[in-house]
Amino acid sequence: MAPQPGASPTPGQEAAPLSNGQKAFLEQVTAADAQAGANESALDFGRGICLDTEQGMTDAQVTRNAAARFSVDNATARTIVKAARAHLCAK
Repeated sequence: MAPQPGASPTPGQEAAPLSNGQKAFLEQVTAADAQAGANESALDFGRGICLDTEQGMTDAQVTRNAAARFSVDNATARTIVKAARAHLCAK
């Protein structure tokens, strides 16, 4: 069984099933940029967006960091940040 995109299992362990929020996040990232959504680290990068937000970074800083993590332009990064905040970050 192939690992799901965005899942980062511990070596030697199968990836845990994705939550609905994780699936929705990956779907939106993939819709914005197929390569970004297929990145094995996409969920980790998304969690990084949540941490940046929790640490009080400005929207511009969070977007810039997301663009660097996902290797996308700022417009795509804004879409990814919105998806992470909607589906991954604690509300």
